[in-house]
Amino acid sequence: MNIVHIIGNGFDLNLDLKTSYKDFYDYYIKINSKNEIIELLKREIKSNSENWSDLELALGKFASKIKTVDEFEVIRRDIILNLSNYLKVIEDSFDFKKVIIGELLMFLGAPNRKLRNGDKIKFEQEYLSFKNHVTQIDTISFNYTSILDKLLIGQTNKQMSIANSLTNHSIIKPVKHIHGYLNERMIIGVNDPSQVLNEFFVKNIDFNEAFIKTEYNKAANHLVDNECVDLLNNANIICVFGSSLGLTDKFWWELICERLLKGNCQLIIYQRNPYIENNLFSNDISKEIRKTKDKFSSFKSNATREEIEIIKQNIYVNINSDFFKIV
Repeated sequence: MNIVHIIGNGFDLNLDLKTSYKDFYDYYIKINSKNEIIELLKREIKSNSENWSDLELALGKFASKIKTVDEFEVIRRDIILNLSNYLKVIEDSFDFKKVIIGELLMFLGAPNRKLRNGDKIKFEQEYLSFKNHVTQIDTISFNYTSILDKLLIGQTNKQMSIANSLTNHSIIKPVKHIHGYLNERMIIGVNDPSQVLNEFFVKNIDFNEAFIKTEYNKAANHLVDNECVDLLNNANIICVFGSSLGLTDKFWWELICERLLKGNCQLIIYQRNPYIENNLFSNDISKEIRKTKDKFSSFKSNATREEIEIIKQNIYVNINSDFFKIV
């Protein structure tokens, strides 16, 4: 059996690390620059912080205010360099000793662990026949930080028995970073040209290879993207945690939808909604779960109603659970 976890920034936030875009902006706008274009960018962020909740989408829109590809490249590089420096300090300050490694391994081996009771029972019944299998557990990280990688040092590429996991034996594979690392191929970009509000930029090869994620990965020729595609196409269980399911990663969400349509695969999504604070009102949770299923199934281009229903039937969702609560 193959389990694939997709990890977003919510993983680091769950460890009480200040890795949100808002945290970065508080740091970034205080850095003085002699470049007029960069200062314009910072004024935009400062005056319209809500519009910059998604840095990559906002940059695609901001491209309409930039005259040349070269000027945009100056901005892109400045953000990457400063974001890298900021996150390095955050990562270096983290106390790895406070993490309960056994809990981390259990969450990796049992992605269903924090589903609602009814969903959890249903899910476990579907995978009873796999109990004696060896599970390969892969993780695709959308993060630039290597927090999870460091936590798994000494735990990868060996067969082990993990408490409460879906099968008796598991092999955890090293983390794959589809968006790069803090010191290597760090990608800031969008999913496709439609997310760039500058028709001249998207006709430029250099711009596309720098700012369109799929084109960046092709140009970089690192093959990590191909490996991640293969993992998802062969997954029996896919678990998404800590991601906003943003449009700049639509490629991956549509790929997962296509995998669900082929059968023999279930998707688990753990979402956070800060506006749902009181567990007394379970109907709020149910409503949010339906919204999440609707949102995710909508990523499948040109899907029929029947296909949409099949996708939804294979999605399990929980809101504001303590999944990956490991400190």
